[in-house]
Amino acid sequence: MVDLHLKHRYKCLAPHCRQHRHKFDIKYNEKDDTVTYRQRLIHIFDQELSGRFKADDVVTVVNPALLSMMGIMQNIPVLSKGTMFVDAAAPLLFPGGLFVTTTADELLFRGVRIKCGSLEGESAAAGLASAVRANAGIPIKPRLAALITCSSFKRIKVPSVRVADNGDVLFSLFGMKNNTDDGLYTVQTGITQPEKLGQITAWEGKSSVTAWGGPNCNKINGTQGDIFSPYITKETTISVFSTDICRSMALKYVQDTSFQGIDGYRFAPNWEVMASPEQNGNNYCFCPQSASGLTKNNGCLRKGAMDLSGCQGIPVIVSYPHFYQADEVYQNGVEGLNPQESLHRMQLDIEPMTGTPLLGGKKMQLNFQMKQVDGVNLTSGVRDTLFPVAWMYEGAMLNTELLDLLNGLLFSKLEILNAIKYAMLALGAVMFTSGTVMFTVMRMRRRTVRPVSQPSSPQSGDTHEPLSLLLP
Repeated sequence: MVDLHLKHRYKCLAPHCRQHRHKFDIKYNEKDDTVTYRQRLIHIFDQELSGRFKADDVVTVVNPALLSMMGIMQNIPVLSKGTMFVDAAAPLLFPGGLFVTTTADELLFRGVRIKCGSLEGESAAAGLASAVRANAGIPIKPRLAALITCSSFKRIKVPSVRVADNGDVLFSLFGMKNNTDDGLYTVQTGITQPEKLGQITAWEGKSSVTAWGGPNCNKINGTQGDIFSPYITKETTISVFSTDICRSMALKYVQDTSFQGIDGYRFAPNWEVMASPEQNGNNYCFCPQSASGLTKNNGCLRKGAMDLSGCQGIPVIVSYPHFYQADEVYQNGVEGLNPQESLHRMQLDIEPMTGTPLLGGKKMQLNFQMKQVDGVNLTSGVRDTLFPVAWMYEGAMLNTELLDLLNGLLFSKLEILNAIKYAMLALGAVMFTSGTVMFTVMRMRRRTVRPVSQPSSPQSGDTHEPLSLLLP
């Protein structure tokens, strides 16, 4: 039994997956120097990387399906008291209440099962009658409330939800990203304009998304993060677009670094990326104002958190892992957090001459807001907080094959050129020194000797040696 009045403890487990990316449907367009393609993502559990953790490890987390359903039902215009259905249906659909015990694999990919299939035979007319009764404030039967709830879940297309063959609803955090493509990309090839290499000009045929409240926030900037233009400097701002969060993020130079003997620059998002609108006015259009409670007076989340309801269709809130760089209100809401820059900062190491990514990737934490909701007895007495459900690190490092290729095609030749350069400098120094010595010797040889006159009548017993002076 979970006491909802207490501060909850977060414990991090670490099952690992290998992600494979496969580009297909590749088409080149010579007229505008672009290429279009789709990219399939495949996640495979890796026991070696996971160590003692397994895919079927049992976890207890805040129930993301229930919280998502409450958020969805609140926003259905025809159901002014939609959350009453969730409350009445909870004993049948969500027997664990606000928390659910499941496996890591089900939570992440296979889906947490909501038993809607047994309700398929219920009368739609009875369900509609229940809706009318609910809006009139008349109590409704749990089974019919469950029918309305399941029907709403199935009708509203959200990436996290899929329907099983038997009619059950399966809710997962990343299942929609397994063995699927994430849209059609149009990308600059950089053949005629190398400085635009990898830049996304369109996703799904459009140069912007529709998830946010303004054109600047919706505009697609940057690359996918797997390729960049050459000749990067410390003043370069790198932009990366992610379909996971429906936005672009700007990364700036942090420090010099090295990977497998190759020197690089490290880039990371600065504080402005996840700042609150009060701190950075450009972020106001990232505020859908759908969250409440853990917000500022303007209805926007505090620094370090971003509402993805307009992107993912469910009230999920993203942050850096362990609420790194987030407001203390979020950091203090859950026990067991330990934000560290070295572990939880999103960063990317890049070889500057070629723009080749060496090491790094994105780090995101998915959170759901726990709060009291009118009409839902389950939430009575709940502490208002952001509760972490999972965090992910989607990264890569340059493998041995590509390292050898980079060294063979570029750096070995650069080393030869450097050796030649320094040899020429050394030769020049030797020639300069030799020339200086020869010049000095020749100058010495041109000097003349002039004798000093002897006395005409020396004294007896006196002897005089000739005295010679070197005069210029």
